Amino acid sequence: MFIEYMKRNISLLKSTVFLRINYLNNFLYKYIINMKSKKVLYNCKIVQGDNMIHDANYHSLKDIADDLGLTLDMISNIRTGRTKDKKWNQFKYKQDIFILKM
Repeated sequence: MFIEYMKRNISLLKSTVFLRINYLNNFLYKYIINMKSKKVLYNCKIVQGDNMIHDANYHSLKDIADDLGLTLDMISNIRTGRTKDKKWNQFKYKQDIFILKM
């Protein structure tokens, strides 16, 4: 009788712990998603001459790379101002890409 009582208490304790962990998991997931959706970290502008081609806000550099179809390395180099190709910089119709951290 005592063993059955202990088994029942252990199973109740397991289910209670499982429910609390599940609740905490859901709460943290919603909190993280809501924080990410409210926080904009980068503004990307692409200008060619006097024309604004692109102007959008992003959460990360990875999001910018995915949207523009460039690699993360290229976006990081643009963000920090490192450009390797001198011919590209002297081209008359070159786009200027500005990535500003907000």
